[in-house]
This record gives sequence, C-alpha cells and structure tokens, in this order.
Amino acid sequence: MVERTIFHKIHMNTTIEANQPVRFESLGFGGLVTSNTMDRMKQIIVNSLRSYYIRRWAEKIVDFAPDEYSKAETIYDFIVSKCRYIQDPVGLELLKTPQVSLQLIEVGDSPAIDCDDATILIGALVESIGLPYAIRAVSFNNDEFSHIYGLVKIIEKGWIPMDFVVGKKGGYMGDEPQGITRMKDMEV
Repeated sequence: MVERTIFHKIHMNTTIEANQPVRFESLGFGGLVTSNTMDRMKQIIVNSLRSYYIRRWAEKIVDFAPDEYSKAETIYDFIVSKCRYIQDPVGLELLKTPQVSLQLIEVGDSPAIDCDDATILIGALVESIGLPYAIRAVSFNNDEFSHIYGLVKIIEKGWIPMDFVVGKKGGYMGDEPQGITRMKDMEV
C-alpha cells in the first residue's frame, strides 16, 4: 500500500505570490486515501462558499443562462475552455483552491489543473449559485480509484456528470469516462 501526501495550497489573500503558503498532510494508506481525499475536497468546496469572490465569478460566468442546466453547462464549458490539464507529481496529491485558479484566469493565465482541482473549482462555482453538487471517484478494471469528477443535481434531470478530463478530450457535460467498474459518491 502506498501512502499519499496531500499538498494543499491555502489561499491567504487576493494576490498571487510565488511563495504561496502550503500545508502537507498524510492521506493515509490504501482505501483511506480516496475517502480522505474526497473529504478534503469537500472541505475546500464548503469553505469556498464563504467567499464572495467565488460567488461573483459564478455570477459573471452564468450571466444570462436561463435555467439550472444552462448555468451548470456554462460553468463547465468555461472551466474546460480556460484551464489546461496536468497530472500531479508521483506520490503527491495537489489540491488547488478555487481562488487560486480563478485568480490565474483573471490575470489571463490558463491554470494547470488535474481532475481533483477541476472537481473542486466546478463544485465551488455551482454550489455558490445554489446547485447541489457531489464528488464521484471511479475505478477502471476493479483497480484502485484513479479518477474523480463532479456531479451536479438538476431538478428535472437528476445527477449529471461534470468531468473536466472528458471535456478536455472533446466530451461534454453529462458524458462519463468509459470502462468504469466501481464508483464512490460523496455529496457536498
């Protein structure tokens, strides 16, 4: 069993600094890693709901979207178009706060994020406009959980996947990766 360490960027102010404060913590071993990562992601999303900065971004993104589905889809498309995908270093789980990613977008950068960063960012934005959100970890070929993405609940449609990686590969909101053999969901 491999122990993974989380490297979590903590947002301290509204400026981006090269020496952004960080915190290291153990995520545990084996099956605990997934549960602990999902718990930590949920905490980051919930803590982000206190930020008017996050709410204001969500308001700007969904400006004229007429219904819940369109609002969620607009947020999803915005993140897929503004961010680029990059994997975490081997043995580390980097969790970027939504504030950090949005500040990079604000200054014209294209933040490098992975599936968990995107799940956090999308979750913070959709939750800030009142849409229920869940986190889904998935496994392929019955291996350990290796991918994570969000689900948004739309009253008329139920839970809809919002997988950033699928979107970067040309998919759309609602598409899920192929070959899922196990899944674990956690509502935010």
